[in-house]
Formats: sequence, structure tokens, C-alpha cells
Amino acid sequence: MTEISQLNKLERRFELLSRNIPTIGKSGLANLGNTCYLNSTIQCLSHIPPIRWYFQSIFKDLSNAVKPDSNVLIPFQELIQDLWNRTDTIFPENFVRNAYTLSKDYHQDLQQDAQEFLRNLLNSLDTGIKSIIPGSSSIVADTFQGKLETKITCNTCKTETTKIDNFLDILLPLPKSKELPSLHKKSKLMMNAIDKKKYHKNSQKIWLKFKEFCQKGSSIIVSLYDCLIANFKSQEINDVNNLYYCEACQKKCPIEMSYKITEFPNVMAFSVKRFKYLHGSSKIGIHVQLPLTINMKTFGANDENADYSLIGIIQHKGSTGRGHYKAFCKNEEDGKWYIFNDKKVTECTIEDVLEAQAYIAFYLKNYDERAMLEKCEGNDKVFIPLEWVNKYQTMAIPRKIDFQAIACKHGNLSPLLKETSLFPISRAQFQTLQSQFGLEGSPFVSSEVCQLCSKEIDDFKIRIITEVKLAKNLKEDNSYEGPWHLVSNSWIDKWINFINWTPKCNFLTPELPGFIDNSSLFENGEIKKNLKYRKHYSALNQNLWREFNKIYGSAQVIFKTQKDIYSKDAYEIPEFSIESEINMNNN
Repeated sequence: MTEISQLNKLERRFELLSRNIPTIGKSGLANLGNTCYLNSTIQCLSHIPPIRWYFQSIFKDLSNAVKPDSNVLIPFQELIQDLWNRTDTIFPENFVRNAYTLSKDYHQDLQQDAQEFLRNLLNSLDTGIKSIIPGSSSIVADTFQGKLETKITCNTCKTETTKIDNFLDILLPLPKSKELPSLHKKSKLMMNAIDKKKYHKNSQKIWLKFKEFCQKGSSIIVSLYDCLIANFKSQEINDVNNLYYCEACQKKCPIEMSYKITEFPNVMAFSVKRFKYLHGSSKIGIHVQLPLTINMKTFGANDENADYSLIGIIQHKGSTGRGHYKAFCKNEEDGKWYIFNDKKVTECTIEDVLEAQAYIAFYLKNYDERAMLEKCEGNDKVFIPLEWVNKYQTMAIPRKIDFQAIACKHGNLSPLLKETSLFPISRAQFQTLQSQFGLEGSPFVSSEVCQLCSKEIDDFKIRIITEVKLAKNLKEDNSYEGPWHLVSNSWIDKWINFINWTPKCNFLTPELPGFIDNSSLFENGEIKKNLKYRKHYSALNQNLWREFNKIYGSAQVIFKTQKDIYSKDAYEIPEFSIESEINMNNN
């Protein structure tokens, strides 16, 4: 890709997605007490194009509509905004405070493992985004998630068992010294075949610097290819203590185990296993040489081309107990590399990058330049999700154009989103994209939100406010001493879920609790034994019961003189038509 075309691509992406947001990305993060692991992780994530642009331009429309099920999602988005809008040092107090909730092991002023934090953070962001649009994917999964096939072959009966698991990153153990000679030979063949033309021009100069570096520390240089070959090679498991149970043989047998990637992610995150935890902890200081580009085709299950370029590194220096993290990130705006050492940010050379003692490395999947999406002003147009436009502009694999995730039950744009969530293109261009990438759901021919769903949401909000106010007013009668209507907590929980309802983009209406059902308190027509007040059931005064019964109807009424479910029946059970109220409820 030429320098000019790359610039045009960035300008167009900026026009489509940034909404006049200035692009900077060179702000440092203050260390708030051993938070260098956190700062380095954030800087690397913020320099991954699909992550950056999503949280700069797409996510704010969703977050304004729905509160996500994640403590860190909003603070993370705010931090990404700051990193690409400001030039001063940023103090990430809000994000750090919420990040400590990711694990009970996270405490203020204690150093943590960046690789573990990265996994916890990505999982939390993924869960939070999916809570906004149930049943959909997330930018985290679309960026980092790949699929790994594990094949197990029984050496006794030759039966093969295959399973496929998702992964967000790959943990690479460092090869043993005795394996290095053969690994080096294979690595050099791979690098000669794949990386020779793309690798930096000054390779000899860098190798000299590697040797110089190694004389000061470890005497061993291991390439990333060495680690990958060692990790993906077939393994014979013959240890009697680790034999595999073969269903065909009906016994534990020695096996051969191999791994292949069946689906490559848009970003490969490699973590080098530098720390050993055996009778204490220690760090392995071997230098791992990172290529600027890498082809993962050898480690795939098919012939898919899998070229990747290095875009970020998290470096760890020091021991396990007292170490320090830095980030090396490539800025997509100017194409330069920068070192992020907490609040200090400095430009660096490729040589600096390749000399870094990498702990985590991020590689972006390469792809051919695509035609720019032109905004259509005419009448014959289709509105596609701006989130997918972000994927199209920043990902090798943007996946299907997903209308289903943001559509309501009537097939229109969810009223929780804005018209700015869509981008108009010509029908001809849409048909080209559809044939190339596929489609989920039906395309939008209008950018208007669904008016039917808007009214339905408003009606439910009014109903919830009314019921909560009613329950509060009728419950506040401290002088009331009985009789009591006892109601199963399973129904009470359904009602609480109803009044705490939050509309989702594609699941707009709440689940109603249904008629007041006490069946969980009965067994064989009799009240169960050992039931306890508050734990298994609640007590409603007559006024509150009367109003709830009007709204929902009831079955298996329990009317007692006391709150004890085993006390005497009350003198009167009001009659009420269940069927009419169930019909009212359904309407």
C-alpha cells in the first residue's frame, strides 16, 4: 500500500467515524501506585485500530442508551477518548478504581501480572458489550477471538478426538535449551521464505545489537517462530501419571496431541511465559526476537493466508516481585513507534522495538486495500451499521453485515439507538458488500427508529413507575398486624426483575412476572415443610395484595393470621377471577 493511499484511507476513516475528534494518541498515564502493568495494557489496546475507533466513535451511542453489565466498560471508553483527545498526562483514577473489581487479588499499590490483567479486562469488556445487545458479538471477540483445534490420537487404537475452543490470546512457553538447534533451523527456513522481503533492511545491524544485548544478560536468543513451532508441534504423552482416557479402548492410553488454528483472529496476542512458579517465583530472562511481520499459515488448519504486522509490545523488566512494565506502540496516524513509560512518552526506532524484552506482543492481520465506502445522498440506498463500517475500515475479517443485532422485533432500527448509528450507501455498493461478506438480518431502507417500539417502551416505563409507587405507598403501614397474604419469593423475584428492567437494543420489552404463583411452596397439594419467612416467601398486607391481585391475578392463595406459613388460616380469602386477570396481564 502506498503512503498516499494509506493517508487517504486514514482520512476517510476519520471522516466516517471520528465525528471531528482530533487524533493524537501520545498522552502518558500517571502511575497511581504500581499501576504500570495497567497503563501498558491500556496503551497497547488503545493503539489497536478496531478497538480505538469503536470506543472513540461507536460505543458512546450504545452506552448512552443502556447501562452495560460491566464496571470497567464506561471508564475504559472514557479513557480511550482521553488518550486520543488530550496532550497532557492523564490520571486514570476512575478506570483504576473500577479495574480493581476485576479480581479479588487486585489491590492498590500491589504489582500485578499484565497478561492476567489483559485477559480479565478483555473478558469484562466482552461481557459488558454483549449485555447491551444480547445474542450479538462484541468488538473484543471480533478483534481478538480465534478458534483453536486440539486433536488427540490414541496411540493404542488410533482413534482421533477433536475439539475446538475459542481463544483471545496464545500463551507461549519458552522452548527448552536442547530443542533450540532444531527449532532455529525450522525458524530460519520460515523467515527466509516469508519474512525476507518484508523484514527490516538493517537486519544485520539489529542482530549485532541482539548479540551485544545478550552478552550483558542471557546468552540465548529465541525467535517468536521458535516459540510457535515448539508450541504447535505434536506431543507424545506417555507419562503414566498423565495418560488420556480413551473411550474406544475403555482405559487410559498414551496419546499424540496436536494443535491447529482453524480461525485466525484480526489481532493475534502472544504472551511469552516468562514466569515460573515452583517453590517460589522466578523470571526467565531469555530474549525473544520479534519479527516485524509474521505469517501464521504454517500453524493453521487450512490454506488461509495469515500475514500479521507487529503493532504493540508490553515489556517487563526486573524480577517477579519488583519489576516494571512499559508499552511500545505503533501510532496508526503517523506510522511511528513510541515508548509509553507511564506518563513519559518518547518516540523510538525500530531497533528499540526489536530490542525490547517482550512479554506480550500484538500483531494486526494484514489485508489488501479496500474500496472506500461512499456516503449515498440519493434515494436508492441502504443504511448499514456504523459499527460494521468501523470493522470494514480496520479489520482484515469484518465478518457479516449484522442488522439483526440492532433491529427491533419489527425489523426497524432499535429506538435505543440513534440515526447516527447508521451509514447510508448505494444499493449497488451494498449488494457488492453483501456478496463479499454476507448478511445477518434484513437491511434497513430507513434510518428512523421504530415508533411502535418507542411507544411500547414508554408504556412499560409508566407501568413500572406506577407499580413501584403503589407498592411503596401500600407497604408503609407499620401499624398493620395481619392477616397476611404469603407469596412465594420466586414470584417476588420475577416482579423485582420486572421493575428493574433495562431495555436492550434487540430485546426491548420486559418479561412480565405472570399471575401470583405459589406452586413452589406446595408439594403433593400440601405446604412444604421447613419453609422460612423471608427466605422462601414474603408477607403482603391486604391492601397491597388486593392491588397486586387486580393486576396479575393469583393461584394457590395462602392467607394466614401470622407471617408464619404454618399458622392458622385467616378467616376470609377474597374471591377473584384468575382467568380475567391473566388475560389483562397478557394484553
